[in-house]
Amino acid sequence: MREIRCSSDLLDSKLKDEVQVADPNSSGMAYTKLATLVQILSEEKGFEYMRKLHINVNQYTKSGGAPVKATALGETTAGIVFMSDALVSILVKAPVKWVAPCEGIGYEVGSMSLIKGGRNMRAAKKFYD
Repeated sequence: MREIRCSSDLLDSKLKDEVQVADPNSSGMAYTKLATLVQILSEEKGFEYMRKLHINVNQYTKSGGAPVKATALGETTAGIVFMSDALVSILVKAPVKWVAPCEGIGYEVGSMSLIKGGRNMRAAKKFYD
């Protein structure tokens, strides 16, 4: 199996039953992945990709971070996760690496705060809203 560089590489038949991803019904990460595919490829092609990927998926987890843990334990070859989840594993020296898919990636804002007494409160509130 060649190195995984793109989301399309996850469709390789050599990865049958070797990919984990969370269920978009329970995971913001998986929902973001699906929304990204639809935005990059189109709705029709995004869902077509997911149908093809399904053949290689060995488990749809409830948690978006679970696939990287399974990858680190050698239970699966590839886990589709937020890069921040992969970073946590990398920092504790787990045998995983992250790849930003060549087609592009989605993102999410994990949290946001306004700082009391900040210099640009009006702009901050506008951005926050």
